[in-house]
Amino acid sequence: MKLEGVSYEVPDFATSTLSVGFLLGPCAVAFALGKLRELRAEPEEEDPSLTSKRIPALKMTRQSVMLLLRELTVLGAIMLFTWACENRPFFAHAQKTHVPDFFWFICLMVLMFAIGSVHHDPRSNDLVNRDQTEEWKGWMQTVFLLYHYFHESEVYNPVRIMISCYVWMTGFGNFSFFYIKQDFGFVRFAQMLWRLNFLVLFLCLTLNNMYVLYYICPLHTFYFLLVFATMRVYKEINHTMYPVRVKLLCVGALIYLIWEFNAAFELVFKPIPNDPHPGAAVGAYGIRYEWHFRSGLDHYSTFFGMIFACNFPQSTQWIQIVEALPKHQEWLIKGSTGAVLMAAFWWWATEILPLPKLQFNSWNPYTFMIPLLTYLFFRNLTPWLRQIHLGVLANIGKYTLETYLMQHHIWLTTNAKTVLVFVPDHPKVNMVLVTFVYFALARRLFRTTMITRALLIPDSSPQALWFLGQGGLILASAGFAAWTTQFLQFSWPLVFFLILVLGVALYFGLERKLASASVNSTGLGGTSGSEIAASSWARAFTTFAVGLICAIAAIQALPSFAPQGAAPNAGPMRGPAHRYPQEACLNEVLRGDWVPSGQGRCKASNDPFCDGRKWDWADHLAEKACHFQFFNSDEARELVAGRTLLFVGDSNTLRVAAAVYASLEPTQGQWLASDPMTGDVVPKFDNTWTVSSTPPGEVRFVAAERNKAMAGAVSTAEISGAPADIVVAGAWVQDMKTPSHRAELAAISAKTGRDRLMLLGPVRVVESKLAGPFASSTSSDMAERLSVEFSAVASEFAEFFVDMHALTANASNLCVDGVHFADDVYQVAAQQLFYAIKQLHPPAPRPAAEDSKQPKKGQGGGVAMSPSTGLLVLGLAAIMLFTMDVYGGVAVFFLKVFPPHASLDYASSVSELHRKIGAPTYMPVNSADVENPDLYDGESDDEGEKPQAKLASAENGTHHRGGSVRSAEAASGAAVQLSSVRPK
Repeated sequence: MKLEGVSYEVPDFATSTLSVGFLLGPCAVAFALGKLRELRAEPEEEDPSLTSKRIPALKMTRQSVMLLLRELTVLGAIMLFTWACENRPFFAHAQKTHVPDFFWFICLMVLMFAIGSVHHDPRSNDLVNRDQTEEWKGWMQTVFLLYHYFHESEVYNPVRIMISCYVWMTGFGNFSFFYIKQDFGFVRFAQMLWRLNFLVLFLCLTLNNMYVLYYICPLHTFYFLLVFATMRVYKEINHTMYPVRVKLLCVGALIYLIWEFNAAFELVFKPIPNDPHPGAAVGAYGIRYEWHFRSGLDHYSTFFGMIFACNFPQSTQWIQIVEALPKHQEWLIKGSTGAVLMAAFWWWATEILPLPKLQFNSWNPYTFMIPLLTYLFFRNLTPWLRQIHLGVLANIGKYTLETYLMQHHIWLTTNAKTVLVFVPDHPKVNMVLVTFVYFALARRLFRTTMITRALLIPDSSPQALWFLGQGGLILASAGFAAWTTQFLQFSWPLVFFLILVLGVALYFGLERKLASASVNSTGLGGTSGSEIAASSWARAFTTFAVGLICAIAAIQALPSFAPQGAAPNAGPMRGPAHRYPQEACLNEVLRGDWVPSGQGRCKASNDPFCDGRKWDWADHLAEKACHFQFFNSDEARELVAGRTLLFVGDSNTLRVAAAVYASLEPTQGQWLASDPMTGDVVPKFDNTWTVSSTPPGEVRFVAAERNKAMAGAVSTAEISGAPADIVVAGAWVQDMKTPSHRAELAAISAKTGRDRLMLLGPVRVVESKLAGPFASSTSSDMAERLSVEFSAVASEFAEFFVDMHALTANASNLCVDGVHFADDVYQVAAQQLFYAIKQLHPPAPRPAAEDSKQPKKGQGGGVAMSPSTGLLVLGLAAIMLFTMDVYGGVAVFFLKVFPPHASLDYASSVSELHRKIGAPTYMPVNSADVENPDLYDGESDDEGEKPQAKLASAENGTHHRGGSVRSAEAASGAAVQLSSVRPK
């Protein structure tokens, strides 16, 4: 079943990549020329505002412009390095190594090192304070990154919970900000979208990737928009007691309708294209399907984050009341609440957490809050626990967005499929060096994002509109320049020449503008002064609208989505391209060689595996264009789901069958027990093995030592079991000596059908290691000659042929007994078979109507839909909202039941806070008191505090970073609360 007309091609770079070069390259040239001028000119007085923590808006001064050019130059250099790591690496990318012991070793080392950096700040006594959330993100990010690096699939379920926690923070942080700051203006909106999407936009353009590949960014962007809309609609009720809670419950009902009913989801997100992209890293079932999968896993997470933020004043009041009680009463209430939470956590840890990946994902949207709330309760159980944090982890937590994005291309590569290599054959040394570079660049990109945001999206809305509009026009111009070069005879010197010309033109244009501004005191917008006057609103908005339209048109024209059948980085051709028809890809996947791996597996001095080897494809352009890969267990199971693979042949065929099953089920243990002297193979399991895919697949083996016996063996196997979807027949070199081997192969092909038959060629014979019955009947020369003959006729009878002789030609060090080889050889053959199955028998895209029944990538049909369970979740949300208890009413219940039988008082819990922020009537607060919470990262632009910290500080009557936590005002507040206690 060949896909006619399908071809794969790899460009030297895509048009979108070239557009980034034309955008950032001239900035680098202009910056270099500006630096040369500074060396010759008299030094200017330094602008102190540009070195402060809060950088002012871009001004038409030399230092301000040079700061912007510097940051864009740094961005361009890092994007060039990223592109080189993916497309022109120093050394061939390495495959991930699954080493659980080393994974846990590094986790423990990081933990021990972090414990040594513990900080205790008595002033940080707030619930879920900023330092604590940074630490929380830091340790989750560490596990998340190591999980990817080592492909530690065993910890998938805990990592899935961590991602839900990140999305929960989106609701918590942004609800807190809008509750306190009450700022729904364009500037705040644009600043947040810039923070979330600035870096990912340049990665998509530079590497020609789909936006959904970096799913964290669209996920947090969407849920930020959800929080923004929730707080903006009927904003006058945001500071009321019950109406805001009714509004949140309505939002929960809307989420329930969209994600629990597939028809509603398809209606709402119909504009998202759903064309499949089988060659891409994501989107094999369509982008809408991928979005359903990603968003559905956490569709309630942000909602519960908003509930926690809404109840935050009452949670703080609960802590104040309980901790003001005598110790025995305090711990009675805390212990009872903690016991209930621990009971729920124990149920979740024993019943939900151990579930297989598919089933766990179906439960995760409805149960994630159990471990999350348990962690928050015990992490904030005492003042001492709230006042300490681990500095190392908190520091990692500041840059989680950048570390998440750059792990795809600098720490790992090929969109997080392989490992970047600086030091070949020394994986541990390589990991240390690559990690250092990776974190250094991630931190620098964070600075670039925040500095450019401060320069181009200042607090003045007209200025922000003007700058963003100009940026859109520049981006459109870069895209147009990249597009027009398609009509020129391409050459690298031409590209560099055009970038140089544009850079020189930019430099002299800026020089003229600077000279004019110094004479006329004209700002960037052309109006008097350093800022755009209020009268320039119309001009600024017009510029923004035109720039936005042009930028969208340019991005749409550029190939930001990989075409069907293309490699993930493939796009419209630029420069000398390398085209590979599908048939050529199927041939190239067989070509390669064994290279030293640096991971020798010596068990004894005479161990045949001491000289470790790994497989490397010969044509790296074909590897990229044809999207060669080593399929992990999830990807392999997706290919075999609902299918039967029948292997017929000799002991080498059995070993390949075992390697296929080992790839599908890596946790099942050792596959074969073999005698290296005789080659006898004794499977440790039956010859029919079930694959835990959905629907289940099957791998079967039938012994047949000669070609003439294979047709009969196939018939017998299919009579005793289900008909095989794909038959893999192995050929022994002795069969090649018989005159009738062509007729026998024809008989096999006629029986199975050419479109479902794949052949395994004979292996190379290593005479120096021949032993037992093979020593007198086989020779390497004969095997090579007959293998060539077999290769010449194989294509007549089968649609794919694994050239085992080529695979073992340079693997004598991996040979065991002259005719059998190490497991690694058969694993490569299995991977070649998986690639052929993917190309020739791709799994059919699942219809949207079957999404809930046909899981994909470990998750039920894009999203696990359970309307009845969703109703229970909404019920829990209602209890949380109207008891004003983030722990589902448990905390307030025990506060009421045990002496002194206290209850929460809404008015006293929010009165001080509302007075400080001027609620419900908006009154601006000092920007130093309330800091913008950066979604997913939570970084601040300066040393200000996060909204939740401010919120708690206002309730306590003291500033987060100054004064005693238990100030006189806080104590009086607790007294007011306790005065309302009425004994039973």
